[in-house]
Amino acid sequence: MCRPTYIALYTEEKTRADDLLVQFQQAQTQTQHYMTLYQEAQTQLTVERRSKAGIKGWETCRKWENEVKNSP
Repeated sequence: MCRPTYIALYTEEKTRADDLLVQFQQAQTQTQHYMTLYQEAQTQLTVERRSKAGIKGWETCRKWENEVKNSP
């Protein structure tokens, strides 16, 4: 019966650890990529909300001016 040697077991575990490290690094890279996309989307939404709020405020101001001018 042939039992694996310690060096063979070490080599197997080292290979497995290296594979897991590569998988971890790939997952980390994907996470950073998606976080960047998320932050860009959040920034765009903030700008869009400000624009809409500005337009809404302008419309409200114009509506109020028109009501004041047209009221007896």
